[in-house]
Amino acid sequence: MPYLHEWGAQTHDLRELCVWMSSLFGSEPPCYARPAGAPRVSAASNVTASYGSRPPAYAQATQSTTNTYSPYVAASSSNNNRSREAEEQERRKQQQIEKEVAEANLAAKIAREESLKEAKLKAEQSRLQKDHEENLSSMRVMATSKVEYELQVVFRDAKDDLRVTLKNQKLLDYGKEEIQQLLKEGEERKEELMALNDEMDGAVKKLEGWLVAAETQQQLEGENGNNNSSSVDQIALPVDTHSSQMLQLAAENAAIDDCFYFLDQSLAQKNIPLKVFLEEVRKLSKRQFTVKAHLIKIRDAKASNPFDA
Repeated sequence: MPYLHEWGAQTHDLRELCVWMSSLFGSEPPCYARPAGAPRVSAASNVTASYGSRPPAYAQATQSTTNTYSPYVAASSSNNNRSREAEEQERRKQQQIEKEVAEANLAAKIAREESLKEAKLKAEQSRLQKDHEENLSSMRVMATSKVEYELQVVFRDAKDDLRVTLKNQKLLDYGKEEIQQLLKEGEERKEELMALNDEMDGAVKKLEGWLVAAETQQQLEGENGNNNSSSVDQIALPVDTHSSQMLQLAAENAAIDDCFYFLDQSLAQKNIPLKVFLEEVRKLSKRQFTVKAHLIKIRDAKASNPFDA
């Protein structure tokens, strides 16, 4: 068979071999009827005698096949017409074989083209599938990254809102505590002011009683014929030691201010020299400073116990 003698690993396959064998054995079957009276000839012995132990080439095999028929043609040489018919049939068979071989080659070529097309189609499908998977993977990665980014933004905003809310809550709690403390201090201050108000009312009542008593005494003195007006010292009577001291110190402070005024007037009128003015002002200033400091101390002492009798 030419297909076997021309076998190539890259260009031949079993499917095309089957097509060749079907075509060749259909036109030239390996088993056929021997003409009557023809001697038995072994095909193997003829092939071995002609070509030796090596397999024959396709051309030699074709020529050998043609020569195998010669004994039978010689046996029927008496009938030339039959011989010519046999040759014509042989030629037709050969043409039929060539035609079938050409058809087999065409079929094999078509089969190879179909196989190549199928391989290319599979490769293209594989490439498209790979591209689709890569695109799908990239889209999945992009979608995942986008979702992660959005979740991070949402979590960050929620965290910031929670932080602000907690800060405001702490401020509210602190403000609530301050308000409660202020309310508590206000209540305490209210109680203190109410107590001071009560004490002030008592002091006012005492003062009113004292005024009534002073007016009564003044009326009695007027009825007894004593029309002399009372002096300031008799009207302003201190009720405690602190008040007496403050009264005396306040009078001394006012007297010193009067001295400053008259000293200034005397200096302006040139009744006293400047040296005398400065000496007197220095002495009076020292005394006035002492008086005012003493007044401040008495005020602080009296503030600790304002109604000390």
